[in-house]
This record gives sequence, C-alpha cells and structure tokens, in this order.
Amino acid sequence: MLHNLPAGNWEAGEPGIACLPDRVAEFRDGVPCAIEYVKALNVPQLNCLVGIPTAGVSAEQAFTTIVENLRSLPKR
Repeated sequence: MLHNLPAGNWEAGEPGIACLPDRVAEFRDGVPCAIEYVKALNVPQLNCLVGIPTAGVSAEQAFTTIVENLRSLPKR
C-alpha cells in the first residue's frame, strides 16, 4: 500500500507536479499533509508522481526540479 505525494489536479488530467518549476511551492506545501495521512493510516510508502513538463520547461529544468523537490522531503 502507498500514498501519493502532492500530484496536482487529477480531474484536470494532471499526472503529477513534482517536475514543474512553477508548482514547487504547491508540491512542498502539500508534503506535510501527505506525511500526516501515511502516519494516520500506517501506510509504509509515499509515491511521487513527477508529472509531464509543460511547454517551456526543458527536460533539464524538469529533472532539476524533481531532484530539488525530493531533496526537500523530510528525512526519517
């Protein structure tokens, strides 16, 4: 069993936001809530849906954003 880190708006077809430089604050602001859920539900894993870079976001920018977002996660 796992729970997702902030993934954006599913209804709008967003498959994740971790790669989007303009959504870093939204991703990071949602991490504490995801951690609360996994603790409350005793879920052993968090899943990061990185998403698809939007127009104007290079592959390098997307990769750097993913890495920085993952590095910002709290340590166990």
